[in-house]
Order: sequence, then C-alpha cells, then structure tokens
Amino acid sequence: MTSDARAPATIGDYRVLRVLGRGGMGAVYLADDPVLDRRVALKVIDGYRDHPSARARFLVEARAIARLNHPNVVAVYRAGEHDGEPYLVSEFVDGTPLDRLARPLDPAVARTIALGLARGLAAAHRQGILHRDVKPGNAIVGVDGTVKLLDFGLAKLAEPSGVVEPGAAPGAATSIADQPTVPDVAGPARAADPDATRTFTPATPSPTSQPDTSDLTVAGSRMGTPRYMAPEAWRGERLTQASDVFSLGLVLWELFGGRHPLAGLDGDALAAGAARVPSLATAAIAVAPAVVAVIDRAVAAAAAARQVDAGALADELEVAFDAPVVTAARGDERPARWMAVLMIAAGGAAVAGVAWVARPRGSSPVAAAAVGPALDAGGLADAAAPPARRVTAVDGCASDPVFLSGDTLAYAWRHRGQVEVMVIRGGAAAVPASTGADWRLRPTPGRHPAEFLYVAQRDDGSAMIRAHDLTIGAETDVVAGHAVVADYGTLYYLSAAHSGELWQKTGSVERRFATLPAQRPAQQLAIAPDHRHVAVVTGDDESDPGLCLVTLPGGEVICPPTDMLQVGALAFAPDGGALYYPAYVGVRRLDLATGADTVAVADVWAPGGVAIHPDGTRLVRSECRSWGAVAAIGGGAPAVVLDLPYVDRPTQGPDGALALVTIRPGGGTRIVLWREGTKLKDARELASGDGDLGAASFSSDGARVAYTVDAEAGERGVRVAPVAGGDPAAWTTDAGDRDAQWLADGALLFTRLGATAAVWRVAGPGTAERILDDAALQDVDRARGRALVVRGERALGWLAVATRAFTPIRVTGVGPGAILAARLHPDRRAAIVLVDGPTQIFYRVDLATGRATVLHRLGRGDSAGRPGVLADGRVVFRAATYIGDLFEETGRF
Repeated sequence: MTSDARAPATIGDYRVLRVLGRGGMGAVYLADDPVLDRRVALKVIDGYRDHPSARARFLVEARAIARLNHPNVVAVYRAGEHDGEPYLVSEFVDGTPLDRLARPLDPAVARTIALGLARGLAAAHRQGILHRDVKPGNAIVGVDGTVKLLDFGLAKLAEPSGVVEPGAAPGAATSIADQPTVPDVAGPARAADPDATRTFTPATPSPTSQPDTSDLTVAGSRMGTPRYMAPEAWRGERLTQASDVFSLGLVLWELFGGRHPLAGLDGDALAAGAARVPSLATAAIAVAPAVVAVIDRAVAAAAAARQVDAGALADELEVAFDAPVVTAARGDERPARWMAVLMIAAGGAAVAGVAWVARPRGSSPVAAAAVGPALDAGGLADAAAPPARRVTAVDGCASDPVFLSGDTLAYAWRHRGQVEVMVIRGGAAAVPASTGADWRLRPTPGRHPAEFLYVAQRDDGSAMIRAHDLTIGAETDVVAGHAVVADYGTLYYLSAAHSGELWQKTGSVERRFATLPAQRPAQQLAIAPDHRHVAVVTGDDESDPGLCLVTLPGGEVICPPTDMLQVGALAFAPDGGALYYPAYVGVRRLDLATGADTVAVADVWAPGGVAIHPDGTRLVRSECRSWGAVAAIGGGAPAVVLDLPYVDRPTQGPDGALALVTIRPGGGTRIVLWREGTKLKDARELASGDGDLGAASFSSDGARVAYTVDAEAGERGVRVAPVAGGDPAAWTTDAGDRDAQWLADGALLFTRLGATAAVWRVAGPGTAERILDDAALQDVDRARGRALVVRGERALGWLAVATRAFTPIRVTGVGPGAILAARLHPDRRAAIVLVDGPTQIFYRVDLATGRATVLHRLGRGDSAGRPGVLADGRVVFRAATYIGDLFEETGRF
C-alpha cells in the first residue's frame, strides 16, 4: 500500500473513516475500533512489503514503543501488518498540532507545552527508546491543553555506545539486506521541504566517528526531518538520546523565540547551521536568562555538551522556570538557582553549594503532576503531604496493585472465596478483566500494551501464568508458574518445579536464567522500567522474606539487606534507580546505586504491595491483610462470636466459658476464660508465657488446665496449671510437644513432632514419657480410653491407649486434601474434620459408618485455625479472611 492510494475500507480489525494526513513514511487514518467502541489513529508505514526482516525488526521496536505510558505521549495500542505493510494503532487526540498554533504563545502556555514535551520524551528515554523525529508537527495540543508527543514511526531502541550489528567489525557498515529498506515516498512536492520527514544522504563519517549502521534506510541514507536534525545525524554518526535532546531544543527555541533559529536556511546550509545554532537570547522576544541557558545547552553542537537525556532537560527546565530573577549575588551567598543552571550550561558542574549538579544519571526526580504537593528540585517542599486518597472500597480486599499504563490500574480482588483481576481506567469504576473460575493473583503488564499477565490457581492447586488480551478479552495459558514479569517478548517467571530459580521464556524456548543463593524459594517478581533489573522477593512459610536483584541481561544475582520487608508487590521508580517495597509499617525506598534504604511513606500499611505511576507522582499501596475472628458453625452459616484478629484456638471451658489463646501485653501469649457478651479485657487469665501457647484442655473435674508452650529461648513442652490460680508444673520439656489432652485417669496424651508425628503419654511431672503410635493426636474419648488420631495426612482412626492398637475409620465423601484437624462431637457419635484442599472444608463424619457430609466450605483464600467443639455441638474456630483497600499517596517517587 502506498500513501497515494485510496483509503482502504478496513485495516486489520479497524474500520477506516477518513485520512488524517500523509507524510514521508505513510498515511495516517482516523479509524473505528469496533471492539472497544472508540476512535483511534492508525498509521501505515510504507515500503516494508518486500522486506520481512525489516518488518520483524519494526514490530520488535513497535512493541517497545507501545510500552510507553505517559500523559504526554500518545498511547500506542497495537502494532500489526496489513497487506505486507506494518501499521501502528494509537490514541486519537482531538486537538491542534503544535506547528499550527498561533504565535507568539502565552508564556504560561509555552511553559506547560515545554515541560510536557520534555517529560514525554523523558519517558521514552527511560524505556531506552529514541524518537529520532522530534518536531512541532509530531506534537499535538489537546482541547484540555495537554501536549502529547506522537509519531514514533522512526523510533528505535537505543543501543549502548560502540555497539554494532552482530557479526560486523567495529566501525563497519552492515549489509543492506539487514537494514529496513524504506523508499523515499515523499514525492516531488515534499522532497525539498526541510520540515518534512524524508530520506536523505548523510555525509561520510569522519575516520574517528562511529557510523550509525542500525539507523540506515537504503544504502547510505537515513530518514529524518532536516530542519530538526542534530549535527551528528547529518554526519551519519550513531544517534543517542542527546540527539533527541537537540531536536527538542530546537522545538523549544522556536516555542519561546517565536521562530525557528535556522529560519531561511535550507539544503546543505541546514547541515552547517545545525552546528552553529545561535543563542536564544538573540530572539526578539525576551526570555528569562535561566530558560535561555537550558535551551542553549540543549542545542549545543557537541552531543557531550548537551543534557544527557530528556529527563535531565526536564529537570533543568523545572528549575529554570521557578528561578527568581536576581540581578547580583553577594560574595558570601550561594549562587541563585538560575545562576547555577547557567553554570551547568557553561560546563561549570563543580559549583559550591549546588549539590544536585553532580547527581548521577538515572537519579533525577520525575516531575510531579499538578495534583501532587508543591515540589522543588531537591524533593518535597516544606508543605505537609496531602492525605492518602482511597482508591477502592471493596468487600474483601484489593491487593497486588500495578499500573498497566498511565491511566490503567489493575489489582487482585479477593472476595467471598474468589479472586478476580480488576481494572480501573481513567478514574472510572473498576471492572473485572478476567474470565473463568480460577483464582487469580499478581497481575502484571504483558508483552504488549493490550495484554496483561496474571497467575491462575486452579482447583487442583496448580498455578498457571495466563495472558489476557484487554482488547478482545481472550485468555491463553503461557507457562506453568506462580509469578511472572515481561521484558517485551521475553518472560521471566518462577516455577513451582524449580524452587529458588528464575526461568526465562522467549517464544517456545525455556531456560534457567538465574539461581538464587542457597536456592531460596521465591514468591514475587518485579521488573525495572529501564529493563536492567528483576527484583525477587524470597522466603516461604518457614523463613523471613528477603530481596534479591537479578541484572539483565547477564543474570547476576545480589541480595541486599532490607528493613522488615513484607511479601507484597514491589515497584521500581520510573527511572529504575530505586525500588519501593512494603515494610512492616510503611513503604521503604532502596536506592540501587548507593544501597541507601529510607522511609518513603511512614506509618501506613501496605502488606498487599505497592505500585508507582509511570510519571512518578503517585504511589498506590494495598492495605490488604489477613483479619480474623472467632466464628461458630451451628446449623447454618458461621456466626461471629468474637470479632478480634488476635485470638485463636477456642476450646470449651468449665461452666460454659470459652478458653482462648490471645496475645499478652508486652509480648508472648496467654490463655483466658471468656464468656459471650463480655469484653475480652475482662476475661480471667489461666496461663501466660513468653512463647506460643497451645490450646487449653481441662481435666475431668475442671480443676486443672493443660497446655503446651514453645518459646524460642525459654519454656517448652507440656504444662499443667490450677484453674483456681497458681504456678504451672512442667510435665515435659520437648520443643516439639503439641495438643495436650487429658485422659480419665489423669494422665496426658500429646503429639510430639520430630521426623514424624507421634502420640505420647505422660502420667505427671517427672514421670517417664511413653510413645504409643506414629500418628498425630486429635481428640480423646475419655470414657472409652481411646484417642482419635490421624496417620500420615488422610488416615483417620482410633488408637486404644491401653493396647496401642490402631483401628482405621473408613471415611467416604471427603474431597482431596490433608486432614488438618479432627474433633469429637459431644455425643461421640461423630467427628468434625477440617480438610485442607483447594478450599478448606469442615465435614461431619459419622464414626459408625464413616460417611462424611459437608458442614461448611470456606472461601478461597480464607482459612480456619484449630477448631473446638462446644457442649451444644457448635464448632468454633478462628476464621481468617483478607480485607483492605487501595490507597493513593501523591508526591515524587
């Protein structure tokens, strides 16, 4: 398809409405997206039909461009091919191209546009993308006044200095067969226009320069807009982010000067003029000296003399616009801000008293949006930070937040036993963005803007990484694993089959990419926006969480210390220079260059993770946490008995009271006797210890209470205390002793954990302990001298205490999973059994027939603690569920 052809009726899935414009690289159409019912801009890039390798390269770089998510960049939704020609589908902006705005501009408008362009280009540079065609015609000012950088048709991924194509000798040109061959389709009317994108032939590079082979089109030629090209582009040298800075500098010169600095020049004169751009101070319009200094530096002839990238340019513009106009400075004062900027522009980086001059690349703060607090170049101003804004108000909890784009926030919603991925677009109400019946966790940006990835936990407990297409809602399985991040077309993921390893999947090829020290198990992943690091949260139920950083592309692993890290979603700063993580109380910031670990947001909860907006002005945190209450199951749904999160192991006590294990002020735990309708603080204490106390068991006469204690440095084993009050006696001292239960003769049975669980008997303090069976004790039928036990994970049975004989109970009707607990019903004809399958289920098992019926099924993500059975037959247990919303903090992150 050529740009002079008639507009097609459809391109891909899009219905073409009309031609918006034609340029040196193809045609742009206004099109209708029938799936999402929106207008889009669709650009077809001409000249690729006969060059499949060039098309493949275009699509790779198009995917990278589509990852740009910034309010000052037109969003790219999709890349595809039509009739052999690649095309880009992007946001349609109702506005005016920058080159058509009437001049001169109001100073406030010019300032807003300048900062917007710099910030938008900075977002591209942070992603390693060069625009290569920055000019007023490639920017549009929307009806709301927001400027957006567009037309990344010439963009490419930046390469490190000195890198040449694979297989080429240093300084050697690459074969034409390896390059995108784009014919000059500008036509005779546009070929001489210095403001039009077209093919040109650069001069022969000097012997000491690095030729740019990757940017060439036809042999010896390059696409570009002559009036806005950097000197190195005219010489045919490799382009860098500083080349984009030069082009943007010319746009800013024109914006504030009212005319292009090289107006009147054309042809070969433009090449010479690019190396001698006059100072903005020569323009007829008065411009603040600080602004002049910044823009003059941007258009310096030598790339090394310019700002290193658009982020640095944006930072200097912010300072310059805020600089007071000072006529002179006394010798005993530090230079004014605008003077410091002038000194930078002149190469005087070592300015006394201006520490931020030497700030390394990548650590520049990202400019805050107008909704944020007042900011200065050094960080937050003295003004108090605004209060957090509630983002969600859910039944259940919102966790694992992540920005899929600048206006799209995704999170996992746990509610009523389900977990769904929800999406918030542009501040609208959240909507489900996943289908099926799986349990969904940890959404993350996908391999292109229309895709996100998440982890689907299936009914059998397995975890599958799944891709969801936001455009059409289609979902596909990608790879088995429990966490994933995407680096364009490459996936890095954690697999349950390879604990302690990070795996890589590109296409259909999978390989181990990195191994964590001591093969630590891992749970969470995050990838830096600059694609230099993958962060891994390590740890499991047996160890504290930790952090490791894996470098890309090499795979080297370092594990820096953290301060009270929690297992929640991590977020990198937009420039990739810092990592934000949820701590025990607050959100912390780990500087990757210095290792400094500081508080970013104090005195908040974020156990469900954090996310940072691509422009760095907002941090979203999840307060999702486990919350518990003592619940009772009777004939219907569970009823809350005591709505407190720090009580556990309810047991029937004497005289209708309920024995509970709760926390002790100052540390440790205690056992109390509590009655319904009273306050917990009024409950009578029966026992107390520095460690973890087990459930209470009362003797037949109700005079003594037995329990176990396990302290890291202190008491361990079975204890017996008088209910009326008094010191406890130590009956055993082993750290593995659990679940003490009274026999009718006054002896105690208990479980001792070792290589396997075993039931033991002890008659009193100081007496010999005797093993009865390799099983886990569940309950005791005192009248018949037998114990209800579980062998292995599923074998329920009776253990005769006197003979040590085991009689299995043939249970039917119980779903898959291990038996967590079994308690006898007061009539001793049934047992209440808790099974841990895909969901936890309470069963009532008829002990005569072994037939099981479902008593209560917990929701997905909910859990039950050790249950007890009351005298009236109700089952009581600590019910844990997840609750908490998302909150937004504003500032500079």
